[in-house]
Amino acid sequence: MKSTNCLIVVGLVALAGCSATPTRPSNAPSIIYNKSEAVVQKAAVDALEANGFEIDRSDTDYVGGSRPHKIGLLVGSGGESAGVWLSPVGRSKTAVKVSTAKSLLGIVGQKNWDAEIIAEMDKSVGPHEYGNETPTTAEVVPDTPEATPKPAPAADVASSAELQPQPAAATGAVATSQATVSPQTPLASTSVTAEAQDVATQLGCGAVQSQGDSSFVAPCGTYGVLIDCYDDQCHAMHTVSIKSND
Repeated sequence: MKSTNCLIVVGLVALAGCSATPTRPSNAPSIIYNKSEAVVQKAAVDALEANGFEIDRSDTDYVGGSRPHKIGLLVGSGGESAGVWLSPVGRSKTAVKVSTAKSLLGIVGQKNWDAEIIAEMDKSVGPHEYGNETPTTAEVVPDTPEATPKPAPAADVASSAELQPQPAAATGAVATSQATVSPQTPLASTSVTAEAQDVATQLGCGAVQSQGDSSFVAPCGTYGVLIDCYDDQCHAMHTVSIKSND
């Protein structure tokens, strides 16, 4: 009997070591930092470690890590893997994409860490913006005091658009973007909405509001979180400002 118990424990430990491999998001916009690739790569390493990840790989263009399982008589939380992909944009900007993968063992206690990793990177290198990974002519010209600031990329519209209050739902008041919600906006499928709500719940946020067929906003106190769904997964992308219903 004792040998059988030992075999079960060894089997659980072996399974716990088999983490899923994160895949680079193909349809989500990159976040852009106004820092060099080396500075942002160091911030990615620090962000993963701050969120409990052990670094498995640290290259110029990729940082990956995994969170160890908490093993007892039952497998607890942990087991997620996260990847941070980096691409230089111009002379002093770096494009970043983040993705979390959950392992099969202990998946009930796991969560998506994209938002937390990005938040930690923001603390190190400053707030991010959204944009194209391909540098424009203006981005490759050395910065000068007289240079005219470039207009914000089109992808910033979702985060900068003023969010208007809507009637309170059963779980509380939810603010949605006036710029994106309209009678002509296609409604998200029930399964996609459920996946987005799962991400919002893991972040401690309220009920999601559709911003189209694959984007949602979830209220988190005094701010909101934009959630994009692509490649059969939903990811928390960045925070957005919202108005209260007062």
